[in-house]
Amino acid sequence: MKNFNNFSDLKKHFDSKKINTETEIQKERKEKFNEVLKGKMHKLGGRFFSVIDGVEHINITTGPVDEKTKETDVLYANVYYKDNKDKERYITFSLFNKDGVIQDEKIPNNLNIKNKYEIYDEVLRLADTIGLGFYKTVDDKLLPPDKKDNEDNEGREKDTLINKEQPIDEKRLEFFRKQKDVITGFSGINSAFRGYYGFVFPKFIVLENEKIGNGAFFKSFEESIKIDVNRFKLPPDQRITQLEFNKIMRNRWKPIANLTKSEFVRFGGSRKIHPDQNDPEWEEKMQVEINKRS
Repeated sequence: MKNFNNFSDLKKHFDSKKINTETEIQKERKEKFNEVLKGKMHKLGGRFFSVIDGVEHINITTGPVDEKTKETDVLYANVYYKDNKDKERYITFSLFNKDGVIQDEKIPNNLNIKNKYEIYDEVLRLADTIGLGFYKTVDDKLLPPDKKDNEDNEGREKDTLINKEQPIDEKRLEFFRKQKDVITGFSGINSAFRGYYGFVFPKFIVLENEKIGNGAFFKSFEESIKIDVNRFKLPPDQRITQLEFNKIMRNRWKPIANLTKSEFVRFGGSRKIHPDQNDPEWEEKMQVEINKRS
């Protein structure tokens, strides 16, 4: 170990090592942001469970989507916690798409986090688990509300989002995204709000919702999609080209695009009530639904 003449030199040495370590952490965080969230913020939204102790949940919303780029400039992470009187409180952290910077906020005494970067890392974890880069965007709505439903006014539904909306189980989308024979995934213009995302398999399509309390919708194809089995050795987001994706969407998705849930079922689809997320065998039960259609 290097010899030091006095305590001041020793302190400077350790301070420089701390700075270097923090710089590396920030570099890794920025790289992770660029990988999983930059340019994809508009796809992330909802009420998420959090692994941070003391955080009840995180409600993620975004700023307006630019009509040309189809992206948003800012993401808002509303962090909910309990104060010393057991009353629910929240604080909002803003994360910007341009440079991946999270805005400084004064941490409340009752929120048990060291700094804003714990929230930043949690948002990145959620985005990574969902796999936002896997989903290609289509200019359609996925299972919009039936007019007869209580959800016919999406603006009103948004106003009551925090109080009435069920939390999100990000493992639902991860389960389908990691299927060995999934061809591609897609999101609609209402996916971040409504929670439905599409998954295309050779013999069927499934629309799954990350929000607890919603079912999965399956629709079998009259004719299977022909694809080289070697494609499935590639990462899920690299199995088809953009041209192939466009063709699949045009031939397999467009005929059923923008259908409501009831219309989707009348058009030959089927609804599967999702197993309870606390059921240790929920993945096996959902896998049965996939296997019998494959």
